Amino acid sequence: HQPTNPFTKRRIGSRLPTMSEISNIITEANELLAQFCESESLSEDGLRQIFERHKYPHVNNYSFFLRACINKRVNEGIIQCLLEYVPAAASANFLGQTPLHFVCDNENVTLNIIQ
Repeated sequence: HQPTNPFTKRRIGSRLPTMSEISNIITEANELLAQFCESESLSEDGLRQIFERHKYPHVNNYSFFLRACINKRVNEGIIQCLLEYVPAAASANFLGQTPLHFVCDNENVTLNIIQ
């Protein structure tokens, strides 16, 4: 039985992945998540499927969270899902802003999302 990569479930043969391969897998997973968060298909169920399928232990780019916050389809469940899987994504940037600052500018957002 050959090992599979926990991020993408791709076969990697009988060897451990190289650092370059791991980096590429993480980058690909981050891009997939960011694309989904800005898409018209954004949903809590879809996010949970992505997180469970790709096992995101090392998300290193939180732009997906900002993209979800400005997406017109964002709702309380989506925000809670993102915070559940990647709580660090709500961290402040160098200006002291969090993605939740941007959700406040989204006309489709209710007060429940930011509480």
